[in-house]
Amino acid sequence: MVGQGENGVRLDGQGFALAARLAAACLSRDGLSATAGRGTLAAGEVAALAAHPAFRRPLGALLARERNWPGLSAGRMAVLFAAPEGRMAALVASEPRAVVEGAGRLLAAAVLHKRVLQVVLRADRERLRAVLGAEAFGIATQEAPTLHAGLAALERDPVVWRVVSGDDTAHAARRLADFGLELLARFAAGVDAALGHLACSRFAVEGDCVLDEAERAAVLKLLRRRVPSWPAIIG
Repeated sequence: MVGQGENGVRLDGQGFALAARLAAACLSRDGLSATAGRGTLAAGEVAALAAHPAFRRPLGALLARERNWPGLSAGRMAVLFAAPEGRMAALVASEPRAVVEGAGRLLAAAVLHKRVLQVVLRADRERLRAVLGAEAFGIATQEAPTLHAGLAALERDPVVWRVVSGDDTAHAARRLADFGLELLARFAAGVDAALGHLACSRFAVEGDCVLDEAERAAVLKLLRRRVPSWPAIIG
C-alpha cells in the first residue's frame, strides 16, 4: 500500500510505518507535554489533557496548528525516508525514550573515548564503567579508538566530561544520557529541521548546533551496528 504526496511522490510501506511512528510520537503524552509552556496551554494543563485519550488528538491538532509542528508532508517524508540517515532521524524523533537514550549513551561514550582512555587508576576506571555501562565502556575503550575515532571531534563542551568524570555517579550518568540525547537531536536536526524540533521537544534538549554530513555518517556507522532494532529499518 502506498500514499501519494505532492508532485506524485509516494510513501512506500516502510515510509508509512515511519510516518505512523512520528504521528504516535507527536500524539503521545510525552510528545504533547514537551511542547507545553510556550503557547496556549501551561505545562500542567497539557500533561493533564494528554493523559486522557479523548483529548489527545484534538490537542495534537491544536499544537501543530500553533507551531506548524512537526511540519512534514507526505512528499517530504517520502524523500527523507529514501535515505538511511532520514530513516534514522525518524527513529530518533519517534522511538521510545528508553531506546533513544540507550543509543545516545553508546554514542556519548564513543565521543568521549579519548578522555576515557586517559583514565588510568583502576578505581576511576571502575567508576566510569558504572557511569557508562558495560557496553558503552567497551565501545569507548576497545571499538571507538579504531573504528570511530573521528567521533571525538563532537566533544565541543569540556564541561560534559568534567561532570561525567566527577564524584557524583548518579549526576554523571544523567549528564552522559543527556549528552547522548543532545547528539542524536543534533543528528536529526541536521537531516531535517522538523525532525530535529520533534526530537529536541520530546527529550528537552538543545539541537541548534546541527551535525554536518560527515559527522552524521560517522554516527550512523556506529549506531547501525550497535542498536539491535534499528538496522532492519535504517538499511
